[in-house]
Amino acid sequence: MNENAGESIRRISEEFKEKFKELDTDLASARFISRDVIYKIILICSSIIAFSVTLISIPQLSVATNVSNLRTSWYLFLLTIVLGFIALFLEGRLHYTLKWRAFQAQDFDEEYKYPFIDKLKVLGVCIYSIIFPRNLFFCRIYKTSQEKKHNALLNAKTVQALAEFEKIPFVIENLFVVSFIISLFIFIKSYA
Repeated sequence: MNENAGESIRRISEEFKEKFKELDTDLASARFISRDVIYKIILICSSIIAFSVTLISIPQLSVATNVSNLRTSWYLFLLTIVLGFIALFLEGRLHYTLKWRAFQAQDFDEEYKYPFIDKLKVLGVCIYSIIFPRNLFFCRIYKTSQEKKHNALLNAKTVQALAEFEKIPFVIENLFVVSFIISLFIFIKSYA
């Protein structure tokens, strides 16, 4: 009976691992497509700005343009480019930092109420970790077991906070798309 139960648990565990591996592959594929679109839109924005500057600078072409709208569209295209770079930068950094932090010592205690100073420490470490992902805050060798446990709790809270921060690139991507559509509309309107 125990051998059958053990075999059943192993089989279910293998199926579970296989399904999660498939999910990870699907998510990675979706993110690859999203990053590819961001690269292409950044390239399109840069090309549109360069093309319109060239078009205006050739006096023989005397194209009727609304300069105010054109300038606004250029600023929005630049905003789109910056948002694209920020989204790409943050996504990679947050993912790397989260993976790094998840492999460090963690402790979970549902009874522990995080004081305000601990929440500030966690927020500071999250922000610092985006700049320097492989830092050792809350992950050092500590002298007392109480200090070690407390910092493992803070590291677990940091991992949770970084998981929440992973939403930020998606919000920026949405702003990126909206900015691109608005800038394209204003750009076309400046030549009408």
